[in-house]
Amino acid sequence: MLARLDQDLAPLRFSVDREGALLRAQAEEDLPEDLGARVSALVEEMGFIAVELADKPPAIPRWFGFAAVDELSQEEASVLAERWIEELEAEDVIAEPRRVIETLQAVLLDTFRSAARTGMVDTPHIDETALLVVLDGSEAEAVKRWLERKLIGPFLGEPDPEGRTRDDE
Repeated sequence: MLARLDQDLAPLRFSVDREGALLRAQAEEDLPEDLGARVSALVEEMGFIAVELADKPPAIPRWFGFAAVDELSQEEASVLAERWIEELEAEDVIAEPRRVIETLQAVLLDTFRSAARTGMVDTPHIDETALLVVLDGSEAEAVKRWLERKLIGPFLGEPDPEGRTRDDE
């Protein structure tokens, strides 16, 4: 999205906050008066909701432009992988789950990079070969199944975290 906005509305440069909820436009010169309407139309054309802030925007410590998207993806993959290691340990999926931290980071980073390129979040590819480097077959299967549940959702007939079962409709 940032690349398209930068391209279609040059010489403006766009960036987002860490969560990707706020979009900022910057220019070397004064911004055109119709900029808000043009940006909103383009953002909505890409399938997002666009609302101009009526008040002064909140203080954002760091903005991420197109060039920083990969850096942000790497940071987020590391943070999320650490959380998931804790969950794997708490749920006793395998002994010593820290062994799969690099594989988790790689899966997440690949997914985030793909989403940044395409604007779509696809089903992540879980590299079973990478899991088998640090786990035995049954552990790799347990982690793969746990990741699929985490990334895709419960399988048909399995309960979700609230105990509801997904039925074939």
